[in-house]
Amino acid sequence: MLVASINCQVCANGLVVFTMGAVSGVFLECEECLTGYRSPADLEPFRVEDLDEALRPATGNEVAARGWSRFVLDAR
Repeated sequence: MLVASINCQVCANGLVVFTMGAVSGVFLECEECLTGYRSPADLEPFRVEDLDEALRPATGNEVAARGWSRFVLDAR
Protein backbone atom coordinates (compact mmCIF):
# COMPACT_ATOMS: atom_id res chain seq x y z
CA MET A 1 0.00 0.00 0.00
CA LEU A 2 1.35 3.42 -0.96
CA VAL A 3 0.58 6.21 1.51
CA ALA A 4 0.14 9.72 0.10
CA SER A 5 1.69 12.85 1.56
CA ILE A 6 -1.61 14.75 1.51
CA ASN A 7 -4.19 14.99 4.28
CA CYS A 8 -7.86 14.16 3.91
CA GLN A 9 -9.82 17.37 3.39
CA VAL A 10 -12.97 15.83 4.91
CA CYS A 11 -11.98 14.09 8.15
CA ALA A 12 -8.43 15.52 8.47
CA ASN A 13 -7.13 12.43 10.27
CA GLY A 14 -7.43 9.48 7.89
CA LEU A 15 -4.61 7.72 6.10
CA VAL A 16 -4.72 8.67 2.40
CA VAL A 17 -3.55 5.92 0.07
CA PHE A 18 -3.25 5.41 -3.69
CA THR A 19 -5.99 3.15 -5.06
CA MET A 20 -6.49 1.65 -8.51
CA GLY A 21 -10.00 1.35 -9.92
CA ALA A 22 -10.80 -0.96 -12.84
CA VAL A 23 -12.55 1.96 -14.56
CA SER A 24 -11.38 5.06 -12.68
CA GLY A 25 -7.66 4.34 -12.80
CA VAL A 26 -5.41 5.64 -10.03
CA PHE A 27 -6.92 7.94 -7.41
CA LEU A 28 -6.42 8.80 -3.74
CA GLU A 29 -8.60 7.32 -1.01
CA CYS A 30 -8.94 8.16 2.68
CA GLU A 31 -9.12 4.87 4.58
CA GLU A 32 -10.93 6.52 7.50
CA CYS A 33 -13.91 8.21 5.83
CA LEU A 34 -13.75 6.65 2.31
CA THR A 35 -13.42 9.99 0.58
CA GLY A 36 -11.72 9.84 -2.82
CA TYR A 37 -9.73 12.42 -4.74
CA ARG A 38 -9.05 12.16 -8.49
CA SER A 39 -5.70 13.95 -8.21
CA PRO A 40 -3.31 15.21 -5.51
CA ALA A 41 -3.50 18.63 -7.19
CA ASP A 42 -7.31 18.73 -7.39
CA LEU A 43 -8.76 17.76 -4.02
CA GLU A 44 -12.41 17.83 -5.06
CA PRO A 45 -13.85 14.96 -2.96
CA PHE A 46 -16.12 12.12 -4.02
CA ARG A 47 -17.47 9.07 -2.17
CA VAL A 48 -15.48 5.92 -2.93
CA GLU A 49 -18.52 3.90 -1.83
CA ASP A 50 -20.37 5.25 -4.89
CA LEU A 51 -17.95 3.58 -7.32
CA ASP A 52 -19.27 0.39 -8.88
CA GLU A 53 -15.98 -1.20 -9.89
CA ALA A 54 -13.21 -3.43 -8.57
CA LEU A 55 -10.65 -1.59 -6.44
CA ARG A 56 -7.16 -2.55 -5.28
CA PRO A 57 -4.05 -0.79 -3.96
CA ALA A 58 -2.16 1.01 -6.74
CA THR A 59 1.39 -0.06 -7.53
CA GLY A 60 4.41 2.21 -7.57
CA ASN A 61 4.57 1.93 -11.36
CA GLU A 62 0.93 2.98 -11.73
CA VAL A 63 1.45 6.00 -9.48
CA ALA A 64 4.66 6.92 -11.34
CA ALA A 65 2.86 6.65 -14.70
CA ARG A 66 0.51 9.41 -13.51
CA GLY A 67 3.49 11.56 -12.49
CA TRP A 68 2.54 11.41 -8.82
CA SER A 69 5.65 9.77 -7.33
CA ARG A 70 6.48 12.95 -5.44
CA PHE A 71 3.25 12.53 -3.46
CA VAL A 72 4.22 9.09 -2.10
CA LEU A 73 5.07 9.41 1.59
CA ASP A 74 5.51 5.77 2.53
CA ALA A 75 5.12 2.24 1.21
CA ARG A 76 3.54 -0.24 3.63
